Amino acid sequence: MIECKDILALCDRFERYLVPLDMYVLRQRYNGQTFKSTYAVGREMGISDETVRTIENRALDSLAYCLDLEANDQEITPMRLAKSFRQPVASLICRGRWRSASCAGYTAHRGELLIFSSSTPMELREFEMHVRESNWGIEQMTAYPRGAIIGRVLLTKCFIMPVPIRHHHQWMMYFERPEIFLEPIPYSGEPNFFYINNEISRKLPPRYEYKYGGA
Repeated sequence: MIECKDILALCDRFERYLVPLDMYVLRQRYNGQTFKSTYAVGREMGISDETVRTIENRALDSLAYCLDLEANDQEITPMRLAKSFRQPVASLICRGRWRSASCAGYTAHRGELLIFSSSTPMELREFEMHVRESNWGIEQMTAYPRGAIIGRVLLTKCFIMPVPIRHHHQWMMYFERPEIFLEPIPYSGEPNFFYINNEISRKLPPRYEYKYGGA
């Protein structure tokens, strides 16, 4: 059981291993001055108090896990979040040709986001629309790796589009620091967002540094 008075110190101690969002929520809740309610934290962040509780519980579990690994002299691997995209969007994001992408709903995550290329590509008519509307010289669909982690970006913003767009997703994510890996890393991903396992995480470059709510 983690004591409330120790939480801020543990956040500082294990920050490089845990996702910025989790650490931010814990620091807001246990800020050393007042115990801020989940409702107040959620209102400031634009998310529900239920979501705040979910993030807080995950963060506390992660801190306990780090303490357990440390006590047993085991390696602590940073948590890495990924998101699935269909091709050719996944590759275009990693190459820096798409600095934003739509998503089904708001995400409070900020920081490194690994890009997973799903096994299912875009439908042909949607793919052809992107070819017609761009000057990128997109390759044949078979040229794009699928079923693999192919790169990463820094997710810095998520906002709802102020005007209607043709895509049925109205939320947009904004990316910085795109990077495509030299070799795709085969992986069994999941739809939407997911955390990758420790074995794969160890094979990746050091995680992008990001301070939530940034200085």
